[in-house]
Amino acid sequence: MDEENVSTLAGREEIPGKVYPMWVENVAFLGAVGGAIILGQWIWLESGWASVYQWAASICGLPLFALFATEAVGRMVQSVHMRQS
Repeated sequence: MDEENVSTLAGREEIPGKVYPMWVENVAFLGAVGGAIILGQWIWLESGWASVYQWAASICGLPLFALFATEAVGRMVQSVHMRQS
């Protein structure tokens, strides 16, 4: 495969040797999972919500919270990374 025809999926210019800071996204993911666990404990032990709301928050709300938080941090990191290139 010749290097002239290779490009990224988004069609942007990549600088060889510039490493993407994946560790920031990994830390954000672990933080979001930890936050969801702590929030889940609060929901079940101290919130006083009805059982149906506790189940809905645990099954739907907390995973979505972790997903959205991680995605937001990832997009911010990517934006900063692209501006620095």
